[in-house]
Amino acid sequence: MKRRLFKLAVFLLLGAIVNVAVAWGAALLVDFHGAETVVGGAKGRRGDWVIWHHNAGGAIRIRALAVSGNNIEEYEQYPMHPSLLPLWGPLAVQVRQQVREQVIDEPFVRVADAYGWPTYSLWCAFAWNTAQWPNVLTDPRLSAILITSPMGGNYALSQRALPLRPIWPGFAVNTIFYTAILWLITLGPFTARRMIRHKRGHCIKCGYDLRGDFSAGCPECGWRRDSPS
Repeated sequence: MKRRLFKLAVFLLLGAIVNVAVAWGAALLVDFHGAETVVGGAKGRRGDWVIWHHNAGGAIRIRALAVSGNNIEEYEQYPMHPSLLPLWGPLAVQVRQQVREQVIDEPFVRVADAYGWPTYSLWCAFAWNTAQWPNVLTDPRLSAILITSPMGGNYALSQRALPLRPIWPGFAVNTIFYTAILWLITLGPFTARRMIRHKRGHCIKCGYDLRGDFSAGCPECGWRRDSPS
């Protein structure tokens, strides 16, 4: 029993490692240029926001641009679409309930990314002030490792960050998913072989023909036999 629990723990750990590796691989390789994009608006306490929701498959980038004053007319064309805000990070809270002292007097961008497959398992957030472009502010809770992007084009889509914060439901699902794959790859063939031997009436350990009688164990390898006293 202890051996089985140990194997399970090892496979779960390996599944979690693969889970993180897949999410980080997506963060490094997925290109948001040309990704499916939906644009909408959301209301904050101190002003309006425009939300860009980029879905690249295995990766989501959500950009929230605070708008007010002279630049608000430019974004009035977008309908209110608060459902674009994520539930797995603080971005929705930051947009809807901004810090009381903060006054939006110039464009300010917040970004939230989620990565993983088959579901999103890790997220991160960062921000920048467009007046100081391209200076990027990391999340104070260290949710991301920012890296220099080799891509050109839109800077807001080219910026790269490795996510550090788990989306717990997705992280659990992906870990179990990769654990099952690793188990099938490594132990699945042995389990299938034991099942075939048992069906044929052979010893599941060495394949010796037991004529279908497993009660006495195997005289060849000692499987299921009491050890000699």
